[in-house]
Amino acid sequence: MDVKQNFERLTDETREYINLHVDCTKLYIIEALSLFASDLFSRTLFFMFLFLSLIFLLVALMFFMSAFIGIIFSALIVSLILLSVAFLVYINRKRLFADVLVSSLCKIFFPKNDIDDETL
Repeated sequence: MDVKQNFERLTDETREYINLHVDCTKLYIIEALSLFASDLFSRTLFFMFLFLSLIFLLVALMFFMSAFIGIIFSALIVSLILLSVAFLVYINRKRLFADVLVSSLCKIFFPKNDIDDETL
């Protein structure tokens, strides 16, 4: 009888341990996803305001230059500036977006404190 009770207790404790481990994993995933979502939202908001201010700055530059060279040529110059920036962003898109996103996700899902420096 004693062996049977010990075995039942062991299976109950093992089942409880597995359930706790599953719950811990769920909580870790929820935390990591919420950190990712908040990071993505804040970066999106930052870049939206940055691009909006850039547009207003370029419109002001266009109106300033229109007093000297005319509205058509100032609009063409501002358009060329925007096309140049778009071309540079397109050329460097992997370095600007993909690498940053991958490193950001790695920092969120694999924090430094999970890796023990002594094992490396």
